[in-house]
Amino acid sequence: MRVVRGRSGVLFAVSDPAPFGAVLTDVGDGFGWVAPDAYALWLGEPTFDVFEDGEWLQLEPLTVDSDCGHVGFSRCLRGKVVRARGQCRPLSVVATCGRWEIVAPIDGSVKHAHPHDCAPEFPTVGPLYARLFFSVGAYVGVCQPELNDGLTFEEGAPRYARTNRPPEGED
Repeated sequence: MRVVRGRSGVLFAVSDPAPFGAVLTDVGDGFGWVAPDAYALWLGEPTFDVFEDGEWLQLEPLTVDSDCGHVGFSRCLRGKVVRARGQCRPLSVVATCGRWEIVAPIDGSVKHAHPHDCAPEFPTVGPLYARLFFSVGAYVGVCQPELNDGLTFEEGAPRYARTNRPPEGED
């Protein structure tokens, strides 16, 4: 068995699919942009627009990470207003946790996470979306709560995401 540990995490309630439109936030370089937490679990690939010269112009993304609402563009859009529109599974924070660990067989086939120090308390109903941070990113994925205060990830494993941002409202 292999154990991976991290420093903090956020558990979100996952709602039924719904249309969304959201203004994205520049991750700092003008090329990478993220959706607000509530709209960060995209279904399919949204459409993207930038507001330039008084009108909305459609953008072609270079990369799209639907599991964490991250998109990359081939040109710098710093200082512009960028939006995404499409379908998502809306998210709302139900708990935050301190440390966590993922226990996995060496082949990585099935992964379970065990968040610790949840506040207000460990959620008992799902589905949930977990964003579990470690030093260079996060593991993300849709999961179901277990009776022993653990999480079982759908499709067998959480996925590495290029995000290290804390939940909104925390630094």
